[in-house]
Amino acid sequence: MIMRVILLVSNIISYNIENIVYKNIISIVTWVFFIFSMIARIIPNNTGRIVPNSMGHQKIFKKNYIENKDFKGKVKRDYHSPLGVALVWMLLNCNIFILYFTGYLNADLLFIISLIFSVCDLVCILIICPFQVLYMRNKCCNTCRIYNWDYPMMFTPLWVVPSLYNYSLVALSWVVLIIWEVGYYKHPERFVEESNACLSCKNCKELMCKNKWRKVS
Repeated sequence: MIMRVILLVSNIISYNIENIVYKNIISIVTWVFFIFSMIARIIPNNTGRIVPNSMGHQKIFKKNYIENKDFKGKVKRDYHSPLGVALVWMLLNCNIFILYFTGYLNADLLFIISLIFSVCDLVCILIICPFQVLYMRNKCCNTCRIYNWDYPMMFTPLWVVPSLYNYSLVALSWVVLIIWEVGYYKHPERFVEESNACLSCKNCKELMCKNKWRKVS
């Protein structure tokens, strides 16, 4: 989280000064950080020593699946709740797009908005998540159906800003999303606590929920 906050502040400073060297350095550092983070996200069994990846991210991979012998049913795939999240998110971003195309926002401000989203993503994990409370109803992030939607949602404002820099971030974020959704379609049993013992509270090593302002039962 600290790195994302630093990048946000640095890009805000970059936006308000006329130092081309500083702007280029901050842009490169920001790009490398997020590209590396997304690549680490899609590497199976990533240890998270350099880029922290929780079980919520890594449950997609076979190594992080321990069959719950007591579960005898069949996991029902959930596409309804994520659809609600996607619609709300696109409604929010459509307003941002309108402000951009009418000249109230420029490309640099859209990138800063993406960085604000990146910090808000961690607020959702550590403090309170409106999508968890209103739509997903999952008890914690590790059992969240859309946990790996964070990068595609984060970089949504960049869809309308044509540049190789922006499109590379958007494209890789969609790779993360596609791998996640294909994994969910093929192995839904890895995504829920009832069938995957790795996601149970007794096996949790992160305890991210302990500081949550609102817990969902």
